[in-house]
Amino acid sequence: MIDKDAQLPTVVLLMPLPLRDKVFAAEALHRLTQSARVLIPEGDTGELQRRLPEILPQADACLTGWGAPALP
Repeated sequence: MIDKDAQLPTVVLLMPLPLRDKVFAAEALHRLTQSARVLIPEGDTGELQRRLPEILPQADACLTGWGAPALP
């Protein structure tokens, strides 16, 4: 059996939860999951910043916005 997720690009959503919910409606996130493997790491901006070395190698693309950590 072919793993559908293995064929999809990986998109990382790098926004803290309060902002993420304001920017992306649940329906928009659902539609995104139809065309990409979506990773949504938890944490505030500082925590996401510290975890970037772990998170970014997994990503084909990142969605960012206000409150997102600065990308290296």
